[in-house]
Amino acid sequence: MYYLTLELKAQLQPFDRHDLEDIIDEALEPHGCGYVDGGGTLIGANGEIKGCDIGITLNDNTTENIDILLGILNGMDILKGSMLRGEGLERPIGHN
Repeated sequence: MYYLTLELKAQLQPFDRHDLEDIIDEALEPHGCGYVDGGGTLIGANGEIKGCDIGITLNDNTTENIDILLGILNGMDILKGSMLRGEGLERPIGHN
């Protein structure tokens, strides 16, 4: 298993982040290469959202699986400045 974290530049409410998790998970499903395994929202002392992330598990870290995931993420409306991180991987994600 290869674990990755998509650190989102956006400050999404948990229910909005969950919707994004579902979209990514549904896009991965036909490829059979991985799944979304959760996410989190960091809330500051003032109650405002400071950031959020999505956990993604791929079956392995083959170039093919990573390219599938990158294709899915880069085809989505994810804000520039977001980052996909895993052991030995750090890729900027997003546009706009």
